[in-house]
Amino acid sequence: MAFWIALVTLSVITTLSYTAHNRAYDNWRWVEHTQQVSLEIEELVSLYLSARVSWRNFLSAGNAVDLHAYESAVKAIPLKIESLWVLTTDHPQQQNKIKTLSTLLHDDIAVIAPTMSLKASGQHVDPAAPFAPNLNWQEIKRVADIVQNEEKELLTRRSSELGESTARLVLIIVTGNIASLGILTAIFYFLKREVHQRRIAQKALAQSERHFRLLAESEKAANTELESFSYSVSHDLRAPLRAIDGYSRILQEDYAASLDDEGKRLLGVIRKNSKRMGSLIDDLLEFSRLGRKQITATKVDMAALVKEVIEDIQLDFKERAVQTCVHELPPAHGDRALIRQVWINLLTNAFKFTSHVSPAYVELGSREGNGMNIYYVKDNGAGFDMRYYDKLFGIFHRLHRDDEFPGTGVGLAIVERVILRHNGRVWAEAKENEGATFFFELPQGSKDE
Repeated sequence: MAFWIALVTLSVITTLSYTAHNRAYDNWRWVEHTQQVSLEIEELVSLYLSARVSWRNFLSAGNAVDLHAYESAVKAIPLKIESLWVLTTDHPQQQNKIKTLSTLLHDDIAVIAPTMSLKASGQHVDPAAPFAPNLNWQEIKRVADIVQNEEKELLTRRSSELGESTARLVLIIVTGNIASLGILTAIFYFLKREVHQRRIAQKALAQSERHFRLLAESEKAANTELESFSYSVSHDLRAPLRAIDGYSRILQEDYAASLDDEGKRLLGVIRKNSKRMGSLIDDLLEFSRLGRKQITATKVDMAALVKEVIEDIQLDFKERAVQTCVHELPPAHGDRALIRQVWINLLTNAFKFTSHVSPAYVELGSREGNGMNIYYVKDNGAGFDMRYYDKLFGIFHRLHRDDEFPGTGVGLAIVERVILRHNGRVWAEAKENEGATFFFELPQGSKDE
């Protein structure tokens, strides 16, 4: 931010300095121009006077030097008038006066020129002619003075403007230097502070990295212990659960006649919950194994895998007619067995949660995004309320009652763990009683695999 402020400030100072310099230079040129016009007028009047004096001397003495001086002055006067005309192109009023002056000079020279010719040829010339009153000279001097006074006023005004622009330029340069010095000082201060803050941030970052590494190692150890504990508990629960299931089956088969209706109902509850507990243990063991299982990544033919999974699931739901629509499914790169488990869980849910609608419809498809294949499973079943989305992929979390849609609440947790282990992500969109769509990302399968 400080850099941009400095850049803008220096740009403004440079622009102002450049503008002020150009203005001062223009004013200086106009002052010089005005001085040149004044000088040209003085020289024009001087040439005219030189011509008159040379004319008078030549008529009196007949000296050839005076004749030559007269002729030189008369030749120079038109050139001087032309120069004044060019110099005053920016001032029409002055040009009108110069035009008047030119006419007066021409008329006056036209009067004295014949006498010069007569004298030069040796003829008689009235000796009193040079001493006659010169009314033209008075008018010429009056007009020349008007032009000269106008130029003096211009010179005064332009000199004042030159002084102001020069002072302004000096002020801008001095102010710019002070501002530049201040900016450099501020930049140095901010850079020094930023370097100091960066060092502090680097130290804090290093400490955070160490802390994060320790947390990650601690979490990894805790997860390993938790998985081992879950596996051990699940494995140890199998034996008493098998005993409960076995003895309850014996009671149901051999002693059912000795039980009243309430006893039979309670025995049924025991059998039902022991089976559900068995399913929970199986899913928990599967979930624990996912954390330890080594991924064997290969190119997976998703179309063939989905076809195989759908055929297996349709056997479990053969009493229902579920319409399936499978769009193009490009190959993925991953562990085929784990990806199969993802499809099994998502499609089983789709078939299960469409059990209360008719006709039931399940759609599968894919698209590409960020260099990954995005697959989806869409159904027109029960859906769910998106307010409870944060619980969707939690283990043992269920958004529907068990008597509506039976399950253990582990399937989607397994899906999420598998996809995360493939460096992908899984998410869902749904509306209650309008269906749900589950998406998951997987790396694209290489053509060379």
